[in-house]
Amino acid sequence: MTGKIKCLRFCIRKLASWCCCTVASRLVDLFNRPAFVISLNNGIGKGSGRSISEFNIHQGLKQCASLLLSYGGHYRAAVNFHKGRQISINFPTF
Repeated sequence: MTGKIKCLRFCIRKLASWCCCTVASRLVDLFNRPAFVISLNNGIGKGSGRSISEFNIHQGLKQCASLLLSYGGHYRAAVNFHKGRQISINFPTF
């Protein structure tokens, strides 16, 4: 894959946070793009990301670390926590 890889991002209010990883995995399977699904509850977003082999999702989060409350993961999967108001600006480098 050449050029900038576009990342799918979805924020769903009051989605059970354990559902995020399953939904993100399905989106990657359907669209062959990295995907983040974020559950927003009480102003805090908890997200799960899944990626494709061409994109290191953990390195992508590292570039946005200053915008996140915390994050973790590895090459193909990641989780992140952030304040809800930051969701629209969270992943500018993706």
